[in-house]
Amino acid sequence: MGKTWLVLRHELSTTLSRPSFLLAIFGLPAVASLILWGVTALGNRSPGAAGGPAQGADETGLVVEGYVDRSGLIKAIPADVPAGKLVAYADEAVAQQALRSGEIAAYYVIPADYLASGDLLYINPGYSPAANKGQAWIMQRAIFCSLLGNDAERIARASRPMDVRERTVALQPEVDPGQALSFGVAYAATLLFTVVTLASASLLLNSVSMEKGSQVMEILLLSVTPRQLLAGKIVGLGIAGLLQMVAWVGTGFALLRVFGSTLSLPPGFA
Repeated sequence: MGKTWLVLRHELSTTLSRPSFLLAIFGLPAVASLILWGVTALGNRSPGAAGGPAQGADETGLVVEGYVDRSGLIKAIPADVPAGKLVAYADEAVAQQALRSGEIAAYYVIPADYLASGDLLYINPGYSPAANKGQAWIMQRAIFCSLLGNDAERIARASRPMDVRERTVALQPEVDPGQALSFGVAYAATLLFTVVTLASASLLLNSVSMEKGSQVMEILLLSVTPRQLLAGKIVGLGIAGLLQMVAWVGTGFALLRVFGSTLSLPPGFA
C-alpha cells in the first residue's frame, strides 16, 4: 500500500505541475469567462441592451420597422402582428428618410425576385448580435401569410401540419419529455463525463508511454509490482481528472448564474 501511495503522489504532483494540464483546467474556463464578459459588455453598449429598451420601443420591447416591397408580395399585414410595428413604404428613399427622422428603427427591402431567391435586405444602424432581441418574426409572419394568400385555414394548417400526441408508457416519468431541457441537460452531462473520462485516460496513456520509452518502466518494476504501479497511476490520474471536472462544472455553474440573463436561458437550466 505504501508503494501504491508513492506512485499516486508522484503521478498527481507531476500532472498538476504540467503546463498543459494547468492550461486545460484554468485556461478554458478563463477563455469562456472572457468571451461571455465581452458579449455582455458589447450588449451593454448597444441599443436595445439589457440596461433598457431599444430606442422607440414600447412596453412590449418592440420597435417600429418598415419595409419596401418591390415584389408586390405583401398585400396585407396579418391580424396577429402587433399593430403599427410594420409600416410599408413606397421606395427605399422614403424609408431612409423615415429611418433618419426616427420614425422607424430599421427597415426591410424585399427584392423583386424574392420568390426565386428568398433573399431580403435588412437595414438597422443599431443592430447588435449580442443585444438585439430580434423581432424578425413579424416580417416572417407577414411573408408567410402572404405566400399562403392570407387564407386563414391554410395559415392555420401550415402553422401546424400535424397534431402529434405523445403518451408516456412509464408509470412515473421523472421528467417531462416535451421540454427541450430534458434532452439538452442529459446530453450536456453525458458529453462532459465523456470528455473528462477521455482526458484522464489520455493522461494515463501518456504517462505509461513516456516511462516505457525512456526505460523507466523497467526500473520501476524492480521495486513495485505491476498491480501497485497501475493502481497508483489510475487513482492519481483519476483524482486529477476529478479536479478538472470540478473546476469546469464550478466555472460553468458560476457563469450560468452571472450571465444566464444575458444568454436568455430558462431559469431551470442552471
